[in-house]
Amino acid sequence: MFERGRPPPFIHTLHLGNKIRTPLLNCIRVLSGLKDSLLRDISVIHNDASNEIITLLAGYKDYDEDDLLAALQAYVLYTILLLFSDGNCDRPHRIEQGIIFGLQDISLQLAASGVVLNAELNSEIPDWSEWVVVAAKRRSILAAHQVLWIWSLLRGYPPFGCRELGFMPSPAPKVLWDSQGDDWQCLYQNWASRWPGGPHRLEELQILGPEVDIDPRTQTWLEEADEFGLLLMSEVNSIH
Repeated sequence: MFERGRPPPFIHTLHLGNKIRTPLLNCIRVLSGLKDSLLRDISVIHNDASNEIITLLAGYKDYDEDDLLAALQAYVLYTILLLFSDGNCDRPHRIEQGIIFGLQDISLQLAASGVVLNAELNSEIPDWSEWVVVAAKRRSILAAHQVLWIWSLLRGYPPFGCRELGFMPSPAPKVLWDSQGDDWQCLYQNWASRWPGGPHRLEELQILGPEVDIDPRTQTWLEEADEFGLLLMSEVNSIH
């Protein structure tokens, strides 16, 4: 997906190219081996991914904000590779649990670094680069949660909840995620005018259920949601 210029929907293009951080750069290097790999090569790629996970878990507590974000993004991709690919059939359950616990730990560390800007709280237009970082944080944390949720279903565990993140804004629309510069400022201002009570929040999705109709704010959010937002909504529907 990186070779085609379309990173996963929780990785912003701002964080690729010259600004890419080491954890994500190493991840792209490891995953690039999948492109032309044969079945016998998968174990080598899995071993490289496992070694990178060990490195991330050993150092993430000392990372700055940007490296921590890149670490979680890389860890999510490693987890998908190691737990949900064909080569995972013989992986011991305790190893899987260790990977999952590590994903939780890095996700919580990133959440603790801040996931809402003061400008967002004050209904102001934030700086674009600052907004991209916090939007990528939120998407990456939710991507990690979705991996945790899928794993828990496959292994027969109760679904992982994220009630503690209910205050966090729901994923922003694709038009904001993909835009930049002066165009972004205008788009953000127009978008914010549709949300007089502030951006849609995760807690507004978490209260949905069979006996609860979709409220106007959530309906508006669904109308502008991209594929990542729709994936999140499918999780909400399956839980309820």
